[in-house]
Amino acid sequence: SGNTTLWLLPTGTNTSYNFIATPPSGSNQVTTTVSNITFTNDTQETIILPQPVTLSGHVYDPLGNPVAGQTVQLISSGGGGIFSTTTNSSGIYSLTVAPATYQAFVITADNNNSSVNVSQHYKLISSNYPLTQDTTADITVPVKKVTVHIKDASGNSVSNVSVKAIIP
Repeated sequence: SGNTTLWLLPTGTNTSYNFIATPPSGSNQVTTTVSNITFTNDTQETIILPQPVTLSGHVYDPLGNPVAGQTVQLISSGGGGIFSTTTNSSGIYSLTVAPATYQAFVITADNNNSSVNVSQHYKLISSNYPLTQDTTADITVPVKKVTVHIKDASGNSVSNVSVKAIIP
């Protein structure tokens, strides 16, 4: 019937609840969060499950090649959760979520191998990301090629040296 009853302590000064409605598995509805619910007496709340929207696209290296295995996330404001997927072998990702402005749209990698033209570890973040309709966002990882040549004190080239770049 769409009804449930929660027995909750009333809210006080500077306190509120976030209600998170998670539809059953296989539903075409999406998890929805209603934030900042306050009450001091018995009350009723209605949560409307909106039509879902899809964020999809590709992740590319700076040479235009698709990059597989990259994590793509939308982080919900108000404690609604993190929605996550991984790019496939063609660099494609797709997330279906409730329409909202998300705290962040994040693309990360934690263990790319050296054959990929992107950093081994990186994180790209777009804050306050509005998503109100189906959206295609193709992302090119904005890295630049830095060629390093290793020599010994006599000026001779040295091979098989492991090189890392860190930000102190």
